[in-house]
Amino acid sequence: MSRFRSFVIRFGAPLVVVAGVAGVMAARRAATLRNTLELWADSLKHGSGPLSMDVPFVPAYLDGRKIGSLESLRLERHEPRVVDSLRLVIDLGHYAADDPEVRGCAFQLTTFDPGEYKHALECAADTSGLVRFGRVVFTQGGDAPLYLSATELACAPWTDRAEAECIHQQVQEKVRRDVRRARDEIRQNVRVRVR
Repeated sequence: MSRFRSFVIRFGAPLVVVAGVAGVMAARRAATLRNTLELWADSLKHGSGPLSMDVPFVPAYLDGRKIGSLESLRLERHEPRVVDSLRLVIDLGHYAADDPEVRGCAFQLTTFDPGEYKHALECAADTSGLVRFGRVVFTQGGDAPLYLSATELACAPWTDRAEAECIHQQVQEKVRRDVRRARDEIRQNVRVRVR
């Protein structure tokens, strides 16, 4: 038997077995997650009562920077198609666990659009005009309030609002938020340059 053939049999075969087992486990986990999402969506539309979901491997962002990973979310409901509050459980990364900006933040959920997940959570400078909508719990201990704008709450995915009206309101609010964010960045840059 050649050395190459011996090497392939000794190391290649076990690697193929391990890769196959890992592939089967990943496929089962993906199927379970898909079924959970389908059940969750159906329950959101037709059911009432609390609804929890573990969401492993989903990164958590605050103001566009990664702060850790989202462990789970829980919707509190008392009737179908109405969500009373939301609880997000976040496992803070080591770089954000001791950050006073993260720990002292009043979290604002700015959108329900999954494509905007990096900017879905922001640290609200002013909570007047916002609706308290739940809380953010850290796995390392502690929690923070979670707010939502009245417009975003009225146009939430579980409501029956007219699409055009909601899109118009959401675009207006997004433009205001982007202008406010740009103004804050300009102020920050001017302060840094003045010093």
